[in-house]
Amino acid sequence: MENVSTDRILEYIEGLSRIEYRLAGSKAEKQACQFIKKQLTSFGFKEIIESPFQVYGWYPKSVAVEIVSPVRKKITSALFPYSPSIDVESKLVRLNHLDKEEPSKREGMVGLASWGPHLYLSPARTCFSAQRQKLGAVLVASPDEGNLRKVVVTEVGPEMKLPLLSISKEDADFLSNLMERGEVEIKIVTEVEVDENASSSNLEVSLEGEELSSHEVFIGAHYDAYFHSAADGGAPAAIVLELARLMSEYVKNGGQLRRTVRFLFFGAEECGGTTYYYWINGSRAYVRANPEIVSRAAVILSLDSIGYNAQNHIVSTLELEEFARGLVESIKNPRDVNQYGPPAYGSDHWFFEISGVPTIYGVSFPSPLYHTQKDDIENLDRTSVEFYAEFMKKSIFDIANAEILPHDIFTPLQLFESIIMEYRQLPRSPFGLEKVLRRIERILRERNTFSRMIRKAAVLPDKSRIEEVNRFIVSTVQHLNRTIGWVWRKPPPMDVSYMSRLELIRDYVELNAAISSIRRMPISNLDRDTVARYTSLSDNPYDWIDVHGSLAKLETERSKIFGLVDEEISRLVEVLDDISSGLRRLIDTS
Repeated sequence: MENVSTDRILEYIEGLSRIEYRLAGSKAEKQACQFIKKQLTSFGFKEIIESPFQVYGWYPKSVAVEIVSPVRKKITSALFPYSPSIDVESKLVRLNHLDKEEPSKREGMVGLASWGPHLYLSPARTCFSAQRQKLGAVLVASPDEGNLRKVVVTEVGPEMKLPLLSISKEDADFLSNLMERGEVEIKIVTEVEVDENASSSNLEVSLEGEELSSHEVFIGAHYDAYFHSAADGGAPAAIVLELARLMSEYVKNGGQLRRTVRFLFFGAEECGGTTYYYWINGSRAYVRANPEIVSRAAVILSLDSIGYNAQNHIVSTLELEEFARGLVESIKNPRDVNQYGPPAYGSDHWFFEISGVPTIYGVSFPSPLYHTQKDDIENLDRTSVEFYAEFMKKSIFDIANAEILPHDIFTPLQLFESIIMEYRQLPRSPFGLEKVLRRIERILRERNTFSRMIRKAAVLPDKSRIEEVNRFIVSTVQHLNRTIGWVWRKPPPMDVSYMSRLELIRDYVELNAAISSIRRMPISNLDRDTVARYTSLSDNPYDWIDVHGSLAKLETERSKIFGLVDEEISRLVEVLDDISSGLRRLIDTS
């Protein structure tokens, strides 16, 4: 197979970057879609599947910010997504997160705010504070110097109640200095178009495997973007394009791919929704529309924000951790590559991952250029792009052609064991976790036997046996990966883990302790009818706290939590029994 062409990748990035503001459902996003289709056609792909899906379309037409007094000066700005149209001229005030002043005193004024400590979430806090204070608009300073304008989606739902506008740190400092000397008047005019029934599209091409394997290799990235977005949207899609070209040429020239490889290009990753997941709309639409295809995935290789001069990360579900590490070590790269797992929820792999699909996610992060107008090809880190292109090329080829899939079913089970041990040690927990632990231990004891069986199967020319082993491997890791979810007590990026629903055990223990404490109050010993009767009497001599209504709600919630945890434990027992039975059958017939 020929080498990856970085020059070609840069050409694709440049082509996409010229199509600025590729927002969900916009004309620019559709142009980017056609650009990708044109490249795929030039590679010889005959069947390019374009799958439209509905999105919430938000399109900024114009934005103007001007200091009216004490000087006249135009301020360059960019609208945060879902900001509304507005025409306001008012006093500039510092945004006060503590809400010390009466809202009426600030109604309709323009706030000035710093970005805040969190790259994604801080502007949301600013938005909510501004709404409480009834401001008319807010200017949000970029957290980094360099005349950068940075945006993120700030809240779940349709248009915001007031606009947030990104300005540079330098312009924010200039405004702050003016405010120290006296009042500052600001005029803001924004024009926005909204289409609640807009559409975006996913693109898909595939190379059919030569063998009748029930498993496939997926690789995908999104092509929508803010600003030029050479790294966040451009480079990942360009790498997928180049790998589609390479693999297509390889097959045309007589090369073999045992398994089918699907190349996916997702729309509407950055925004386009009004539900909780207002982002990653394209990949969610794909997973929902293609459950049978997704169930055949041996891996989803996902790329996002590639080419920043930042830390390179390779993140995987744990069964592919060793495989990914071996590939990283085989590629010469002047910068260290950070590895951990499982991947978090920030990009297009997420809905595949929680559907059980083994996942490898590549991202270079963090960077001050993220979601700014300077995420352009001039600032792209070529070395990072080369590394990820080579890594993903080897990943596709190795997994597509592996006799037996390289997934290690025992590594995630070892984590399962440590998680169960931790929860089992919680005092006053009523949940019987020993039955889960015993089943995990039983499976882990078969590790060496299973390894010997795999080595034996690999040297025998029995394709049906090999397929049987691979089906067991994929089925097992899909079961294990479906337990992945958010763990709210841990900070990113470790706030995603296996068996996340068992986090409710801590909540149950803490809630039960609170209920027990309230039950020790003398008032709790009176029944609700007695309390209601005495409270209704005007000459009731007692002072007490009415806790019965709150207790009833807490006890209802406690029962619900118990049911959820108990159901999850039962489901884990069933899954582990299935894995154990399947493992035993394979070993006994080897």
